[in-house]
Amino acid sequence: MAIEFIQLNRTFSSISKDQTFDEDTYDFLSIFGQTGSKKWDDLLKLPRVVILAEAGEGKTQEMKAIARRLHDKGKAAFFFRLEHLGSDFEIAFDETGILSEFDAWVNGDEPGWFFLDSFDEARLQSPHQFESAIKRLAIQLGDHKQRAHVLITSRVSEWRPQSDFSFIKTTLPFIEPEKNTHNLYEENSNSFVGSSTNAGLAIQKENPKVIEPEIFALCPLDQNQRRTLAQAFGVPDTETFLTAVERADADIFAGRPQNFIELIDYWKAHKKIENLLKLIENSITTKLVERDQKRDRVFPLNPQETRCGMEMLAAAVVFSRKTRILIPDQGTDPGLASEAIDVRRVLNWKGPQISALLQRPVFDKAIYGCVRFHERRVREYLTASWLNRLLKAGKSRREIEGLFFKERYGQDVLVPSLRPVLSWLILFDDGIREKAIYIAPEFFLEGSPHQITQAVS
Repeated sequence: MAIEFIQLNRTFSSISKDQTFDEDTYDFLSIFGQTGSKKWDDLLKLPRVVILAEAGEGKTQEMKAIARRLHDKGKAAFFFRLEHLGSDFEIAFDETGILSEFDAWVNGDEPGWFFLDSFDEARLQSPHQFESAIKRLAIQLGDHKQRAHVLITSRVSEWRPQSDFSFIKTTLPFIEPEKNTHNLYEENSNSFVGSSTNAGLAIQKENPKVIEPEIFALCPLDQNQRRTLAQAFGVPDTETFLTAVERADADIFAGRPQNFIELIDYWKAHKKIENLLKLIENSITTKLVERDQKRDRVFPLNPQETRCGMEMLAAAVVFSRKTRILIPDQGTDPGLASEAIDVRRVLNWKGPQISALLQRPVFDKAIYGCVRFHERRVREYLTASWLNRLLKAGKSRREIEGLFFKERYGQDVLVPSLRPVLSWLILFDDGIREKAIYIAPEFFLEGSPHQITQAVS
């Protein structure tokens, strides 16, 4: 369903440069709904900003909308495609801002806003391309960096806290100016505050202080934002729908706009929200079939093969603890390739079949020649589904149980890293559920209410 950009008034949570912020931390933020303390107007006042968000969060749409809003108000605002910026500055402009406007900005004395986003992440084959893009912008800004507000997006999973942070700080330095010399954009008054003559130029000091980039996470949708999105997509009884989402413990589908829209489609089709198990199963099932008939003819793959391939790759990710899956023949950076799963070693499939599988929306869009599972809980669920398939096929129960239950100092315990997978597997297999109850009955209080209900019923 294609509609115009929906203003959701998104919020941002500040992330310390020393804070470990990874996929699990982001999921924690989604589940507990941490309230962001900043809005776009706050971020626009800062000289260097990095916005972290996973795929499906709407970061590209947000960046483009804010850039257009500034541009429409007559401000110098530019949206750049990172995948082009590293090689050709002139074609890197995308929708907002053109080269002649940039030249006019360079020759003026007003502040400008530069939004850097990977519009087509699949074109990025290496982190070096990200670095090249930042360097190219720094060269083009030249001596005008003090007038530039630079905002950069990155996936949480691809952000390198130490090296990327240091690189941006060094390559796009912003020197702390004297008071009242740096203009700040005021959204409400549509004016600038500060010296009109210095226009943000810092007075040089003997020991100039470089202002560090500030890092923010794009917060998950809160209840008001969900309400706005549901209304925009034509949900007739919005409050009933939102209440059903909350009662179904469906946070995994409610935090990201892309997932929330899927939840809306489910509600429209079924007039109810099922428990988490059925929601995940439905989400996977709808993504087994290629909806593009032309692509399906080129890359044929039936739903049964697709499901089996997803399960095997999910298990490979979980047990290898490597979240990236290498796309064959993509010329991926050797350093990244060594940290990724080679799908050809997991699946004995032909090239077209592998391509078809990795294009299914259960995976995020490719970046740096690799894909990832879109949702952590989905890959854990698929792993449990694969293990259940093995048990039903007569594989060694002792070996499979041995993955989850270990003896430590004469006592049986659960393997901590596999507890999320076990929380799904106990719903499928009576024997494993009974053993888990015997060894660690408290484990059944750790899952969602719907998982607990199903496990003990």
